[in-house]
Amino acid sequence: MHFAELTLSDELLYRHYKNSWKTRMVPGSSSSDMPFPDYLQKLEDDKTNKNGKFVPAKTLFLFDHDVIVGCVQIRYLLTKNLMIEGGNVGYGVHPDFRGLGYGTKLLEHALQELKKSGINEAVLTCDSENPASRNVILNCHGALNAKYEISNVMKERYLIPIK
Repeated sequence: MHFAELTLSDELLYRHYKNSWKTRMVPGSSSSDMPFPDYLQKLEDDKTNKNGKFVPAKTLFLFDHDVIVGCVQIRYLLTKNLMIEGGNVGYGVHPDFRGLGYGTKLLEHALQELKKSGINEAVLTCDSENPASRNVILNCHGALNAKYEISNVMKERYLIPIK
């Protein structure tokens, strides 16, 4: 099992991963309809916020036996909006591999990446109706910070100290 940024040679694995989702892919950075080389360039540009629209972020994919089983986006800065929805980390697990601990591995890896950047506390959010995501956050020592509603959806914000 290993984490990596996508390369051109990963296109078929990525297409299989993308096609496995029947709902909206998470994190949003893991989904694209643009040609694969353009998508790779977008992910590269995201690391430095080249387009000026978002915070600097890195998107990594979790591979297990030549299958993409999950994806994590690590955001190195927070805006007011990200404090409400999104936080420092967004992650998603391939639908066929849920409940196997991959979500926790994604978040643990993201926390270590944030630590390397000098960040000592991560903000994460999830829908209240998503117990799987909540459990991943709790497994990584998240503490509930707030509950609130956005567009008729209850949200939860957690803080995770990074050790």
